[in-house]
Order: sequence, then structure tokens, then C-alpha cells
Amino acid sequence: MPSRYDFEAELGLQKLLGTVDPIIRRVNGSGLVDATNAFFLKEVFRAKKDGERIWVNYLKGDPMNAARAAWSGRPATTKDHELYDSANQGVNPFYAVSTFQPKPDGQGNVSVHRRIANFSRTHVIGLDDIGLGASAKIGPDKIALAPSFVIETSPDNHQVGYIIDEPIDKREIADVLQDALIHQGLGAERDPGQKNITRYLRLPCGVNAKAKYVDQLGGPWRHALWVWEPSRRYKHTDIIDAYGLKLERVRVRRDIDTGVRISVDDDPFARKLYDLGLVIGPPVDKGAAGTWLPIRCPNVELHTDQDDTGSAYRIGGGYKCHHGTCEHVRFDDLQSYLALHFDVSSEELQDMNDELSRKRMQEADTLSEYSKNFINIMRRQRFET
Repeated sequence: MPSRYDFEAELGLQKLLGTVDPIIRRVNGSGLVDATNAFFLKEVFRAKKDGERIWVNYLKGDPMNAARAAWSGRPATTKDHELYDSANQGVNPFYAVSTFQPKPDGQGNVSVHRRIANFSRTHVIGLDDIGLGASAKIGPDKIALAPSFVIETSPDNHQVGYIIDEPIDKREIADVLQDALIHQGLGAERDPGQKNITRYLRLPCGVNAKAKYVDQLGGPWRHALWVWEPSRRYKHTDIIDAYGLKLERVRVRRDIDTGVRISVDDDPFARKLYDLGLVIGPPVDKGAAGTWLPIRCPNVELHTDQDDTGSAYRIGGGYKCHHGTCEHVRFDDLQSYLALHFDVSSEELQDMNDELSRKRMQEADTLSEYSKNFINIMRRQRFET
């Protein structure tokens, strides 16, 4: 049996030797510029087919304060000058792990978006927050397979990527593979980043301009590409074997306790859905089944004729869509969609989950106390009559 890959040893040696940035130069209107990101994308998406579009995005300043529309991004083009000198320009550069196909948008136009409805194939399986730094969530000892690339995106916090030699064209496999890799292979209790097939990863040439790093360092953190081995290309089954994964959807949140009821105003997810304009009807009380809030499904692009009815959020934590294309969608998937389509940060989602848990515990305690009092009253009535 082959020995386990030693991520710490390779990274430690490389940090002694220095970065391995593939510095590629080209001439444009500004003179000789760094085209490392363009070269990186060309290698990572080497298996791209005609018609598939690579998706990129560039944000200046603190990305945590960027407007929702700023996260949209766009298809990459050969004349995309923001691919060049991103680090010197102080730009946070991103790319999506999958390619996308132009499709009819239901309004007579053919367009391409970074959405599940336009998904073509996943070319990269990426892991965020690997390391021992303050922002890292997964130890480096958990990495069992030699990466195609490693980018330090904040101090001692790395992004590890595996280039897929035969890109995955079934989104269910790509989604569940990423899910299993995080929670089975790496044993993470919390998802260290958004994990679906439309997720962004950072490009190697650029900066992390989050305010906390600017405050600590006096300026943005400059990305460092420590491992660059594009010849390390894998079938998705290689990743499954290396990490001993079972391809099954991992449930990371507890099932709904239908005995605990909280109000619409007390539910942080209900408030967020109202704020985002996703609520399309008044709450519906279904008795023991709970209170349901009709909402516009964030996955509406897959519905026949983009019909936005038939889906609802259950007050207290839950989700159901009656369209066949969404029968697998659950509460945790809804949160992923909110992060993707409406740029709700992972920190805000965690805060909402924590608040919801506290509310549910408070209600459970109240219900328990009420039940005790009710039983005592009934006992007294029994012996007094």
C-alpha cells in the first residue's frame, strides 16, 4: 500500500525554496504585464470544450463589503485585461470551479450565467482554509492526495486544488463528492467554505484585501502560489479512493423538531428571506406540520417555465419545493443557494443558525415548563374531584 502523501513536508520544503509562480509575461497596451492568471486558467481548464465558458470575477477593496451585484462576475475572454497584474492592481481575483453553457433564459434570449441551470462540467475540486493560521479550519495533516496546486490566500491559510482530468458532467456527483470530501475525508464539523459546483476559488496572482488582513499587515495579503503541478491531474474516482469516501449526501444540520414552534418574527432565516424579497405569500399554519412561508425557490431556473411557486420555508428550520427538479433540495441546500445567488456570507449563515438554535432551545424549555405545569394541574384536578 502506498504511503500517505505528506502535505506538510512538501509545503515546508517549498516555502524554504520560495514560491513557484509561473510568471508569464505578455505585451498589451500597458506594456509588459504579468499574465500568470491567464496561464493558470488555460492549464486548469485544458479539457474545456467549445461552447463552455470559464467564469471569473475581480473585486477591489474588501470583498466582504462588496455589493451583491459585484459578485456576479462574467465569462473570461482573451481580452480580459483584469487577468493581468491583479496583484499589482490590488484586486481580489476569483474563478468558478465549473464551466457554463449558454442557454435560453425563458425570455427569448440565449445567455450564460454562473448558475446551476447553465452548468456544464466541474474541472476543479477545491478545499479552502487548510493550514494552521488564524483563519484556517482544517489541519494540513488531513490532506491525503498530492495537490495540483496550493495557494496561500491569507497567513498560513491555504487553498488546495485537484485538477480533474475528465471533468465531471453530472452535477449531483460533483456536489456530493465535495460534500463527502469535506465531512468524511477531512472530518470537518463545519463547512470551511461554499462547496457547490458554482463556487469561486481565488486565482494565484492577486491579493486578499479583507479588512482584517489590511489592519493586521498594513495592506492586503498578497497571494502566494506554493505548489504548481498541473500535470497532477486526477479522475474523480482517484479522490474518492485516496480519502476513502462514500458518495452520499452528508446531513450536517439536525432534522426539524416539529414539537418546537417559534414565530415568524423570531426566525432569522424568515427575516432574511423577507429582506431579500424572496417571500411571495403570507405564512401558512399547517398545524402539527408547522408554519410554512411561501418563497421564490432560488433554484427557479430549473423549474418548468421558471415557475416560482410551490416552494416554502418552514419556520424553525426547513425547506420543501414541490417541483420535481428540486425534490432533493433541503434546508442546508437552501442555505448554499442563499450564499451563491444572494451573497449571504458563511459568517452570516452561521450566525443565523446559531440564533435559530438558541430560539429553538428557548422554546423547547418553555414548552417543557408548560407541559410540567399542565401535568401538575391535571393531577390536582384528578384528586380534587
